[in-house]
Amino acid sequence: MTKIIAFLTLLLLSTGASAQTQKEISERNARNQRDQINNERIRQHDADVDERTKRDNARNQSAGTYQYSGSSGGTRFNFSTGLHTSLSGGYKIGMMKIGNLNSDVAAYNAERPWLETKMPDFGLMKGYEFTGQLWYEKTGFEFVVSRLRQTNDANGIETSTNRRGYRRIVAGLGGVSFGMMYAIAEAKHFAIWPTLDIDVHSFKAYSYYNTTGDFKDATPELEIDELMVSNTLSLNISLFASRWLGINFRPYCQLPWNSVSLAGLAPYAGAGNADVKKDWPVNAGISVSLLLAFNRDSD
Repeated sequence: MTKIIAFLTLLLLSTGASAQTQKEISERNARNQRDQINNERIRQHDADVDERTKRDNARNQSAGTYQYSGSSGGTRFNFSTGLHTSLSGGYKIGMMKIGNLNSDVAAYNAERPWLETKMPDFGLMKGYEFTGQLWYEKTGFEFVVSRLRQTNDANGIETSTNRRGYRRIVAGLGGVSFGMMYAIAEAKHFAIWPTLDIDVHSFKAYSYYNTTGDFKDATPELEIDELMVSNTLSLNISLFASRWLGINFRPYCQLPWNSVSLAGLAPYAGAGNADVKKDWPVNAGISVSLLLAFNRDSD
């Protein structure tokens, strides 16, 4: 009987150990299966990242642009590298300092008290600006065509002829500019870059007179056409609706290297010495333009 009890006890212990071993094997197999699933997910994620990277590199290579990043004050800026271009065109407005011309206008008005509409001062001028830009990384070059002008009229019943006379003066400045640019910030929806240009402009003023008030095909009686070389410092602030389309705000200040003579307006200048007067047409203002950017990559 004692031997039978011992045999049964040994059999029970063996069965319990076998069950415990089987449980451990099942748990180990389950862990291995979970690890395989996790490893497969990691491999798939890495493959997806590699595929996206290849697509991005192929797109950048075809566009001729790449990316590198910088940061300032916690803000991340992406500067496009490679060669790219932009075109813009729009409206320009500027306040021009031409005090001696306005002195002659004041003298003209004073000598003609019969004027019903006196000649206004010159200063606030309006026009257009078109710009082409070529970039490489953060630096670039630009070519600008721009013009500003102002048209003022005066009229009244002339005492000598007893008929109405009309006088029109058109004054303005325009030409071409060449300059350099440097990007100080660029992101997906905006860019900021200052520019420094050398301008080769022509300062022009024309005076017309008739008794009809129709100057459509009129020939000027008097005129000024003076070459002016200057520097223009601008700050471009571009807001982008997409990678290639945006609007550019461009405040500027233009400083001339030389003065312009007012001798061409001497015949009706009340001061009588306009032939020795000169003006330095300093002007400042802003242009607002539609901007098309090619090969720009700021995703």
